[in-house]
This record gives sequence, C-alpha cells and structure tokens, in this order.
Amino acid sequence: IETPAPSSLKFWGWSLAGIAGCAVVFRLFSNQTHFLGDGIQILYNLQHGVVTNMFWNVPAEWLQASTFDLIGGESEAQAKLAIQLIAYASGIGVILALLWSARRLGLGLLDSWVFCGTVVSGGIGMFFFGYIETYPPFIVAVTVTCLLGVLAAHGIISPWWAAAGCVLAIVLHLFAITLVPAVLYLIA
Repeated sequence: IETPAPSSLKFWGWSLAGIAGCAVVFRLFSNQTHFLGDGIQILYNLQHGVVTNMFWNVPAEWLQASTFDLIGGESEAQAKLAIQLIAYASGIGVILALLWSARRLGLGLLDSWVFCGTVVSGGIGMFFFGYIETYPPFIVAVTVTCLLGVLAAHGIISPWWAAAGCVLAIVLHLFAITLVPAVLYLIA
C-alpha cells in the first residue's frame, strides 16, 4: 500500500527543519576543518590578494574574494570564515537541489531524505563542513547537472537544462568536461 505524498507545505516545512539541522551539524564540525590539497595556499592567497595561476580556479576564487571582502577582508580568520561560508552555502544548496529533484521525481518526505542522505554521505559531504578549497561550488554544479540529467531522462524537464548545468560546472572547474558525453547523449 502506497502512502500519499505529503503536501508541498508539509514537505518543505519538514525539509527546512532538516536543512536547519544539517546547518547546525555543519557549524559544529567546522572546527574540525582539515587542510587538504591546496587549502593552506588558497587561504594565504585569499588573505593576501594573490591571483591564481590556474584559470579554472578563477570563478571560485572570485567568489571567495567577494565573500572575504563582504565580511571585512582583513584577517586570516576572516579569510577562513569566507571560504567556510561558501562551503556551508554549497552544502545547503546541494541538499535543496536533491530535495527539489526528489520531489519532482514523486518521492515522499522520507524517501526524499533517504535519497539526499545517500548522495551526501557518499563522499561529497566532506566538502561542506568548512573544507578550505575551491571545490564546493563545483560540487554543487556537478550535482545539479546530474540531477537535471536524471529529470531529463525521465522526461520531466528539457535536457537543455542539464546542458546549462554542465556549462556552469565547466566554468567552475575544467574537470566538468567529463559530463559532456552524458549531456550530449541526453540531447541527441
């Protein structure tokens, strides 16, 4: 016996409560930030206004610099906070995209959150706990592109939306060119 899907108001009300819970978890774990990869260099570059030497980092570093300027733009602590705020916002953006997609696929509240938890716990969640890197916005764009591709494959939306997501992902990092064959398949 199938249970009826909750109303949109109930779905998004409970989902906003879940997102608030995730935001609290993100904040609690922010002091456990690990500097992997180029994190220390990115933090230094942001604080001192050093321009990147990798063209694919320009959009993400522009976003970091804009956020850094918005919150004062002076200390190392503010530079770290700017990067962490982008990571937190990216995490919330991924959760919203997953829940919206699950809703469009006709999933109920519990199934939507199971879907969301499964995707986020598959490794991408670490990018949203204040990770000091340029990847969180890129991960959002890749996730959105994949979700739009799933919706397009089910005939719910036009495949051109997945193409737009793919272009955004490519702008944020060169690695996103790996999405092009799948998007071309959807369009063809």
